[in-house]
Amino acid sequence: MTWQAILFDLDGTLLDIRMSDFVPRYFQALTRWAAAHGVPAEEFMARLHAATEAMLRNQGPETNTQVFARHFYPLAGRGEEHWRPVFDAFYREVFPQLRGQAGPRPQARRVVETALARGYPVVLATNPAFPEAAVRQRMAWAGVDDLPFALVTTYENCRATKPNPHYYRGICDALGVEPSRCLMIGDEPMDLAAAQAGLATYWVDEGDNPPPADLPWTPTWHGPLEGVLAVL
Repeated sequence: MTWQAILFDLDGTLLDIRMSDFVPRYFQALTRWAAAHGVPAEEFMARLHAATEAMLRNQGPETNTQVFARHFYPLAGRGEEHWRPVFDAFYREVFPQLRGQAGPRPQARRVVETALARGYPVVLATNPAFPEAAVRQRMAWAGVDDLPFALVTTYENCRATKPNPHYYRGICDALGVEPSRCLMIGDEPMDLAAAQAGLATYWVDEGDNPPPADLPWTPTWHGPLEGVLAVL
């Protein structure tokens, strides 16, 4: 198979991170930041939850950012023009401190570099529920932020999220490639959902993360991350 594009998930695939630990710390820090700027915690969490749920249901034509903003603002009586710089500052000043023990997965950079060296367009296909600033930070933690990805999916440039097949079709459309000649590599069921859009899939199994038996989508291949090299 000559692939037209290779898609890599970020969290848990290229980046060694426990999202079950990271996400609560992220939301706590974001809530504290909002409270320090005059937004009651209850109001902030209610708005954040509603906006996130709306974004996860998005199927276009609006970007995820537009859908999120429409449900999130106004906040504490002020609109997006007031709050955008406030939250931009959070991602500059606070988000980098949330790294904790997160770091590169062994072989992650080598596998991505090999795909690039073979001439494949490579996509950083992380779930686009985060702004670009947060994605770029986590790419740096994974040690891949300097690599020439053809596309990095963020909530600014996507019109759907995982596991919606519209997300995967949107990537293929953006690159002008056929889904059947693309490979999605990831470690969660939402990554295997790429099969609904016609992509081949590789489930990253590092020994403690076998593919669940009850999934509606069976991975085309599975194995350790470096096993992708044999598929490329």
